[in-house]
Amino acid sequence: SRANIPDLLQVLKSLSLVVALFDKNCEDLYQDIVEIRWELENSEFQNTMVSFLIKLMSSQPFYINRVIDRAMNGLSRSVQPDELIIHHSNIKILQFVSEHLPAHLKFIQQKLNQQFPHKSKPLIEHRTYMRNILQIAKIMPVFFDEVIFTVIEKLVKIDSDVENKSDISPVSELFSFEEDTEIEVAREVELSEAKEKLDKLMSEFLKHMESSTFGGKESEVQMWCKALMVAFNNHLLKAQCHNAPFIVFHFFSLHCQLAGLLLDYFWDTFVEVNNPALVRQIGVMYLAGFANRSKAVSLPNFRKVLLSLGSWCYRYITQNDNSGRKFSHDVFYAASQALFYMFSYRHVELLALPDHQSFLRELNLTSLIHAQLNPLRQCCTAVLEVFDRITSTYEVAMCRVVIERNSRSLSSNRYHNEEYPFRPCTLPSISAIIKPYFRDMQCSNSFVLNKRHHKVSENFEDWDTTMSGSSITALSPCLQAISFD
Repeated sequence: SRANIPDLLQVLKSLSLVVALFDKNCEDLYQDIVEIRWELENSEFQNTMVSFLIKLMSSQPFYINRVIDRAMNGLSRSVQPDELIIHHSNIKILQFVSEHLPAHLKFIQQKLNQQFPHKSKPLIEHRTYMRNILQIAKIMPVFFDEVIFTVIEKLVKIDSDVENKSDISPVSELFSFEEDTEIEVAREVELSEAKEKLDKLMSEFLKHMESSTFGGKESEVQMWCKALMVAFNNHLLKAQCHNAPFIVFHFFSLHCQLAGLLLDYFWDTFVEVNNPALVRQIGVMYLAGFANRSKAVSLPNFRKVLLSLGSWCYRYITQNDNSGRKFSHDVFYAASQALFYMFSYRHVELLALPDHQSFLRELNLTSLIHAQLNPLRQCCTAVLEVFDRITSTYEVAMCRVVIERNSRSLSSNRYHNEEYPFRPCTLPSISAIIKPYFRDMQCSNSFVLNKRHHKVSENFEDWDTTMSGSSITALSPCLQAISFD
């Protein structure tokens, strides 16, 4: 008990003098000692405990992993419900191991992930643990990559949990039946708590990332850049989540000089023929989403991306339009739709340039629209309507004839993906952080007036609601069942 702390302090000081005799037979005594929540005691007791445990590890290797496990286990503890503590005593023990017992570094790396609180645990435990392991990454760079991977992996899991709780069950849509009010209320409370947890954790991580890199050393920025790219490839690219991808969005928007690296990564993911078709589609969706939404992507770079995408689509129809080969063209349809989406989203900037006529000719929009592969037929409604309205308003390309012909066709669309990443974030803390770097769509007065005389539905003002969805990987109903585990 806390009343016996002074006595325990004297016991620890005495045991430190005979620690060499602390063999395996003393394991029960050791267990009793470490059950004390020393992280929450006064500094003298903490220092004495740390000194004892360091001496124990130095003289008795049998206890090294046990001490590490106990030190990691204490990183999520707090005194008050809203009090975040940096457990310096635990971190000192881990620092001693990293400096003097390098053979046990891998064990610490494993524990960093394993000891992260389960998503069902209270928010305070998540926040305390995350803050402590980020401190570990700062003090001991050897653990930096593992800490970043662990935090992002856990944020993705919480985000996916939020998405799953937000989704309406297909059973509920098909079979309307009365549910217990208490169950429904409990579900709403659970969803609200999950959203709050994600909002708090991710906003704290974004602030830490910003404070660690903004105005800092170039080596630190490069270290973060490398870790985030690996984490994105391993945990985010194929994840069914909406908010976690804003981690890379914020970093590469904050460090705009590196935005080209992210665009290159998305482009390489898309054009790599050895990648699965689904991954290539995700790559071009991220390319379009980041190029549209991030203020870090300048207009010259945006034009380069758009021209590259247009050239790829034109080469594709040149090689496949009349081939008669029967195979899936979903990657082409994803690229075409991304092209229409990107052009529509930043059309005001593109058409304001003096050389916009020659630029439009290089895009080969007319050839693409009238190709036998018919990308407009496979385009989702939201992109199709806005693209048609813009091209009609500015007489860039005549889509109306093709659209009306498609509407009379009995064949149905196969590609309905509307779930582009980096849609506006609805979580308040995250949204406030990324807002300065987030680009909204612009539109001219002539385009707005043209809506009144257009035949398509009036959904332009609510573009982001129309372009909604819960998973950037759900490219078609049959692909939703694919697991990436």
